[in-house]
Amino acid sequence: MIQIESLLIEEFRGIRRLHLHFNKETYAICGPNGTGKSGVVDALEFALTGDISRLTGEGTDGITVKSHAPHVDKRNAPHKARVVLQAYLPKLGRSFTLERTVGTAKAPKLTPNDTDVMAAVSDLGKHPEFALTRREIIKYILATPNNRAKAVQALLRLEEIEKVRFSLNSIHNATTREATNCETALGESRRLLLQALGITELRKAAVLEAVNAYRAVISLGPLADLEATTSLKQGMSSATARKPKVVKQQASTDLTALIALLDVPLPEAIQENLSQVRKIFETLRASPNLLASLKRESFLRNGLSLIESGACPFCDAEWEQSLLRDHVQGKLDEAKQASSLKDELRMAAQPVEEHYRDIEARIASILGHADGLDSSLSRTALKKFAEDLKDRRAMLQSLNDIETSIRQTTTITGDRSRDVDGELSRLKDAVTALPELSKEDAARDQLTLC
Repeated sequence: MIQIESLLIEEFRGIRRLHLHFNKETYAICGPNGTGKSGVVDALEFALTGDISRLTGEGTDGITVKSHAPHVDKRNAPHKARVVLQAYLPKLGRSFTLERTVGTAKAPKLTPNDTDVMAAVSDLGKHPEFALTRREIIKYILATPNNRAKAVQALLRLEEIEKVRFSLNSIHNATTREATNCETALGESRRLLLQALGITELRKAAVLEAVNAYRAVISLGPLADLEATTSLKQGMSSATARKPKVVKQQASTDLTALIALLDVPLPEAIQENLSQVRKIFETLRASPNLLASLKRESFLRNGLSLIESGACPFCDAEWEQSLLRDHVQGKLDEAKQASSLKDELRMAAQPVEEHYRDIEARIASILGHADGLDSSLSRTALKKFAEDLKDRRAMLQSLNDIETSIRQTTTITGDRSRDVDGELSRLKDAVTALPELSKEDAARDQLTLC
């Protein structure tokens, strides 16, 4: 930081005139009460920052630096109260002189007044921790652990860390949700590929064996390797390659799988997760204050990150900045139990959400097959069912309507209408009625789809 060479104090606090020569050494200031020890520390802080932390903050109503920093005999002449600091900057290998009067506290005189020295002195002014008095040190020692952490954070100007932490946490949550969606889509694509190739695991050797079997049917040479740019229908002319409307075998398999998924009992693990989600919602319904805390937690965290001046970011009311931060942080502390409950809800809901996504993905596949069938076949109920599942998935972590959330956790798929079963049955009949393809056409279709 800096090495102090000398400090001249005139008409400042309880000191009429005092010239201390530190000569870049380390000194301790001692003496009886009321002899001006704290005044020396105040003078050093004032020289570097233009402020005196002991005269601001909680419990200092009506006290200002301009009226209380000058010696009692010079209250009406703040320009007479001055501090001159001479110090050495090891980083620059240079000395500087900084003079500041209480009357013009925000306009110090710096010599030499060049860019590098100005930047170094400005940086010093951002670190008030160098001017801690005995009283302030005791205050930090006696503070409760939670309040001590907040006070030290404020002292070291670490508010930006909380902002960054909050932003990173928001990014983490958003990317986690996106990653979950991507993993679901990837899993569904993997399932469809395995199904189309008739294999059980996605290994290069297994894929090549299945693909080359289809290629042999239409007299194409085998593929020796699989790379990112490899086309499975390599060598197939555009005249023979076609995009089939519906691959009968795949559509039949997808329909059978969806109907079975909807008809079989839920896995026990999913039932337990659904029950846990419902219990958490019931806990929130029984505790309106807990629910209110949970709803406003995100609001308060956003507000805390926006506190950059003495005005409240919520209502523009004037506050002392540190007191406002403490007030908002206190509200957040009250919401800790609710926040913990929210984490439990997210963990319990995740497997249920994945189950919903699986059903939704399978319905999307069926609707894709249906697009290649008779256009007169109704798909309205199936589409509505998919939308209902999406809404149910959203309600698993929604706090906007607790009663609805509780109702929708009674069953995993709700009351599936008969129209859905009817449409699935008619679609299955339509797929069954499709003509059987020759081995050659089936092989071409599979290679085209994969």
